[in-house]
Amino acid sequence: TFDRHRAVEVSYKLKNPLVGIGAPAKFMLRDIETFLESEKIFPEYAEVANAVGAASGAGGMHVDMTVMSDANGRFLLYAPGGMHIFRSLEDAKARAIELSRECACEYARRMEYDSFCLDIHIRDRSAPTAFGTELYIDTSVVAMMRY
Repeated sequence: TFDRHRAVEVSYKLKNPLVGIGAPAKFMLRDIETFLESEKIFPEYAEVANAVGAASGAGGMHVDMTVMSDANGRFLLYAPGGMHIFRSLEDAKARAIELSRECACEYARRMEYDSFCLDIHIRDRSAPTAFGTELYIDTSVVAMMRY
């Protein structure tokens, strides 16, 4: 480590100023010059900048689920509400889509959204084998809801 009693001193300087926004910005950037040489700028109303952005931005939710096979040839769906077991990959994927829709509808109801958009992305992962076939690894199901 380097400290003031050593022969080497390392310092860092930013070419551009640090702009602090959000309620804790002044606290978080206090004493930053101990480690980093930089101009600090706090715009007018910086304390509420994040809150205004969050309130005016698009809302929504994001749900990730994973399907994996087990040693018994079953397919396990890991979802927010727990694990579900299926005999086929297609059934597990279908249930993941249903759960995505249910989660989005429930969230929209709680947030009082009149309408929303739901994108569901399903991605199977596999690896090649020495026999010229593919070995199933898992399936990712990602649902993104926006209002």
